[in-house]
Amino acid sequence: MSKTMSGTQVAPANVGIANPESDVLSLIITRPEDKADCPFWIGLYRKGGAGAREVFALERIEDVFKLLTERGLDEKQALMLSDSSGEGVRQFYLVPETLCKNDRQEAKGLILKTIEALKPTRIGVYFGIDAKNPEASRAMLEEILIGLARTGIRELFLFTGSLGVNTVLNAALRVKHGLAGSKELQVFH
Repeated sequence: MSKTMSGTQVAPANVGIANPESDVLSLIITRPEDKADCPFWIGLYRKGGAGAREVFALERIEDVFKLLTERGLDEKQALMLSDSSGEGVRQFYLVPETLCKNDRQEAKGLILKTIEALKPTRIGVYFGIDAKNPEASRAMLEEILIGLARTGIRELFLFTGSLGVNTVLNAALRVKHGLAGSKELQVFH
């Protein structure tokens, strides 16, 4: 359903398909009290007893990530959750935190392959920091953010959650440095 204008294909508005030639990325730091208008979130979950339906029963992203990190999901592998029953589509790509701890490269690869296949233009990310290994957690978050920034994403929402603004802002600045001028970065906080 694309329109042709002067021989050029133009995608309809709000389709959410990424433009790989986009050279500007907006990093939007989102606090728990902010309303993040982001339809696609990536995060971790711990093994637990909550069902996938419970994720969509929650309106606020803060409550979703609290459920994922405190109660956990009754799942064992990475999963995509999608709900189109409301006004728009809400999606979550969730990876078990044990995979991130055991094989950081595999977790990163799964996330980046999924994003490359789906080509969203707006993504939200929240990975809490493992208190037992905060440096590894920060390194993984930054590696994934740099990988995501190299895709056609135009807006990358970084949820502060329990991390705090300073930790997320510092990660955003290291991402900017890690891109080494290959993409213009705008950071909003």
